Amino acid sequence: MHWQAQSQCTECTWSLDEEAAYKAVVGLVQGSALMVTPDPGAELLLFTDALANGYSIIVTQDKHWDVSLPLEEPNDEMVVCKGGMFKHSELNWTVIEKEAIPIVKACHDLGYLLLRRNGFRLYCDHANLTYIFAPSVELKKHVHDRLQRWAMRPCGLQYIIEHIPGEKTGWETSLPAGTRAARGDREDA
Repeated sequence: MHWQAQSQCTECTWSLDEEAAYKAVVGLVQGSALMVTPDPGAELLLFTDALANGYSIIVTQDKHWDVSLPLEEPNDEMVVCKGGMFKHSELNWTVIEKEAIPIVKACHDLGYLLLRRNGFRLYCDHANLTYIFAPSVELKKHVHDRLQRWAMRPCGLQYIIEHIPGEKTGWETSLPAGTRAARGDREDA
């Protein structure tokens, strides 16, 4: 208690270098993407991406959605930005399994957000994403079985799925640092 009373009365003085560093950090925070509360009337967009070492999940909303506008000109607001790193045996998964996991995680972790009357739009940069929902017999049985189980995750949700090239999402700079750093190790689809 005594320490708290003393700390409240203590003045803090910074050197010029410390003050410059503080202002630089404040500038970085001000320039980061702000997150908003979901609007039930807005179009909800889910962007997923996977890399060799991790994945990202970005949910945005667009209150003035126009399907004719290209995605490179985003008019949307960020709702959720999360990601993760693959660990242990996940690092050995195939590209299609790594691309599927952020979709599965989004449907599991963000179901409360994605379950909505108008559904949502799902965008990913893996052209062969349809294998997740209609796996090929060419896949190994254990991969086929895992993808079938994962395909059940979004079954209760209403959505439209579309393929977009990774560089067209407009959210590359917002990816969590771990997945952004792994982008150099990217396995192309």
